[in-house]
Amino acid sequence: LLLWLQGSVSPQELRDRLLSDAAFEAALLDWLEQCHQGQFSITTEVDLAAELEEEYLDSRFGEPRVCTRLKAGARDPATVLPSCPPLGFDDSAARDGWYEDMLRDSDRVIFMSNRHDKHHGKGCWRGDPPVCRARFPRDLLHRTEIDRTTGAIRFRHEHKWLNTFNPVLAYLLRCNHDVTCLLSGTSVKAAMAYVTDYVTKTKLTTETFFETVRSV
Repeated sequence: LLLWLQGSVSPQELRDRLLSDAAFEAALLDWLEQCHQGQFSITTEVDLAAELEEEYLDSRFGEPRVCTRLKAGARDPATVLPSCPPLGFDDSAARDGWYEDMLRDSDRVIFMSNRHDKHHGKGCWRGDPPVCRARFPRDLLHRTEIDRTTGAIRFRHEHKWLNTFNPVLAYLLRCNHDVTCLLSGTSVKAAMAYVTDYVTKTKLTTETFFETVRSV
């Protein structure tokens, strides 16, 4: 899904203003960082793992290896409908409480659906030598930075196995998703090509089919 903002300036105009207007820079980065993020909102990965995950030894394909799965007795958050916000949002305490619960719930969804397998065990290896086609692990960055020469933005990203996401979308959609800000013509064209290729791709080859079955 590509969202076009009506009245938006061109990528070049945006870049020029970003480098020349400090107030605009601060406002834009604040807004963009609210649109997507690369780290959990308020829950630590350790706490999420303790609540939702358990380890086991998988010996199906030769050498046993430690894998993870949904903890026995826990329910996958992706299968639970989200709670409605308080009506009217007039009660600030109820509103703030719901918002915090929403962030905690979205963290659970992200933990179960948006993390890349650190063992690369789901068919992401390609090439010789093999390289993760999903580009994991991601580079870590603890604060958003702007290249003052090119105007390129590198966003804060504090979890190397997470792709960028939006907490509200995670809360509503209950599934894996990737939210990316496209601030250059090249990025827009690349995204359009990727989406077009994805929705028009041919049927799975036999090799890919069995690789998928094996990974599941």
